[in-house]
Amino acid sequence: MALSCSPSSLIAAAKCFSCIPKSERRHVRAYLLCQVANGGLGNLIPGGSVCSGGTFTLNVKANTTYDITWGVETQVNICGAVYPSTGQGTVTTVFTGACTQMVFTCSGGAVITSRVTPSSKTPVPSNFTWSLSANGLTGDAAWGTVPGFVTQTELWTSTDNVTFALAATVAAPGTSVSVTSPASGAVLYAKIRFVAPTGAPPAGAFTGVLNIPDVTTAAWAATAIANGGAAPSKQRIKDADVFYLGVVADGIRSKILHLNFIDSTDLTAARCPIIHDQGFSIWTFVGGAGWGISNNGLLFNNAGSAFDTGFNPFTAFANDTDAAMVVCAFTTTGGIFAMAGYTNDPATQTQDWDLFPYIGVTTSHYIRTWDNANGQLQVAHGAWLTEGYYCGSRLSATDLRMFHAASANAHAQIGATLATTGGTRQNATCYAVGERNIAGGVAINSPDTCSLVAFCKGLTQAESALLQARFTTFRTAVGGGWP
Repeated sequence: MALSCSPSSLIAAAKCFSCIPKSERRHVRAYLLCQVANGGLGNLIPGGSVCSGGTFTLNVKANTTYDITWGVETQVNICGAVYPSTGQGTVTTVFTGACTQMVFTCSGGAVITSRVTPSSKTPVPSNFTWSLSANGLTGDAAWGTVPGFVTQTELWTSTDNVTFALAATVAAPGTSVSVTSPASGAVLYAKIRFVAPTGAPPAGAFTGVLNIPDVTTAAWAATAIANGGAAPSKQRIKDADVFYLGVVADGIRSKILHLNFIDSTDLTAARCPIIHDQGFSIWTFVGGAGWGISNNGLLFNNAGSAFDTGFNPFTAFANDTDAAMVVCAFTTTGGIFAMAGYTNDPATQTQDWDLFPYIGVTTSHYIRTWDNANGQLQVAHGAWLTEGYYCGSRLSATDLRMFHAASANAHAQIGATLATTGGTRQNATCYAVGERNIAGGVAINSPDTCSLVAFCKGLTQAESALLQARFTTFRTAVGGGWP
């Protein structure tokens, strides 16, 4: 039978060169060499005589995308990614300079029936990530190697995760672009795609969407890193951003002057408040070391120690009648827990601003603004002999209240409203996880796990409940519990 000299017939017959007259074999070789030189082997993968256990190795052009298909009982190893011989399959792969090889193996007495062709698709970018700058004001969006035929990468952004607009283009082979962090309380979503030149494969599909944290959250993470801490994970930054954006959405951000949700990435991150309109951007150690950290907060382990928050009520508040303090603890060992504030004298306590939930030692919880006489609200334990969230809030000269929430108790006011004011603010910073003695040192230590400290303008019951709900969501999201 006469042999057809068309390229497709020659390729089909190439699996058995002995079937081709010697005078025609040079045509096959020439065609194959042209295919290799132009980046692919067309539809050629040999079959027919390859038996069980046989292999065929194929090297392809770097920085090129190929569509690969295979038949039943053909295993494919593409740069270490193995596709078992469980049935027919197909995959599109970008071969970088690091690897340009695939190996086909037949089994069960079958023949290799696979096919490799240069792809008509522009691939989806790989390894799309976002990382912080040193100051948190910007970040870098980055992605994997750009295929050789791609001319640029497009960055698209959105404020609602629905409508996206082109924000930047990066000429190939660039793999990163700087992104300005959105304003405090704002949101930004980003995705990218590759674009090929006119007449080549068109713009490819987009990657998944990344959440770019707002400048406040980004700066919080950057502070921890700048002070020698580990970089919070992308998921932790996202959890922190959800918390902060929620506080903004709830309309209570302007009430919060200083808030630390005590992140568990490490002890450095645990000392970084996400909100510090007043006070330090990182708490300082007072006394010795001995602190531990868990997903539930700071673990006390050293007498005479606390943290200086840098928050000074004398300069932070406009008057003595609009102030709130919040603390939360996950576990207690009995005694005072998770308190914060200062006192002029541990014995007389005549000029105090402190919040003392007591467990198992006395019969009451206390909030003092600004002394232990007319400014002290004492709440009998009753049903609230638990760990959890506590807020002592002064809303006016005649309105001082305490709110509490725990897993067994919905957020509510506990005790009566105190209708008197006593004392004035002192010019001193507050300690956390312990009380400051203005005369020097730590007045009282907290023996337990502290999960939250916040200093705010006066919070209503509804505002306190919103803050508690946001904090509870954050704490459980990062793997902590809710007492």
